[in-house]
Formats: sequence, structure tokens, C-alpha cells
Amino acid sequence: QADVQYVRPIRHRVEPYDVRSWVTHVGTKSLVLTSELGDHGNIKARGRFVMVAFDLVQARATELTPLWRDLLGSTTA
Repeated sequence: QADVQYVRPIRHRVEPYDVRSWVTHVGTKSLVLTSELGDHGNIKARGRFVMVAFDLVQARATELTPLWRDLLGSTTA
């Protein structure tokens, strides 16, 4: 799932925009990644992305391993 809120116009240009991303929630099978796109502290867009752990062999969602949960932190914001 991806949700984006556009706050200000984002113009095409050669210079890259600043992007900050952080994990805001870690669940049993998923995590939420929040991002901001901006220009010198001026936020142009905000995004919220739900990412699900997936077992390619069994073709289904699977639980995050303890290692991944530790690496991501147990954030519940």
C-alpha cells in the first residue's frame, strides 16, 4: 500500500530533492515506512508505505524474522 500527500508542486529538475525515510511501525508480518520529499527543509510531499514480508517459495505473506524485527526496531508510533 502506498499513500502520498502532495503538499507543494514538485518541479522537474536536474538537482535531486532531499528524501528522508524512517520506519514508524513494525508488525508481525509488515512494517510502515514514512517518507518526506523536500527542498532545503521545505516539504513537498509526504508518503506512507506499508511493506509486507513475503515468502517467494510459498507465495504468501510471512512473519518478519526476529533478526529483521531487531534491525527495524520495534517501533509502534
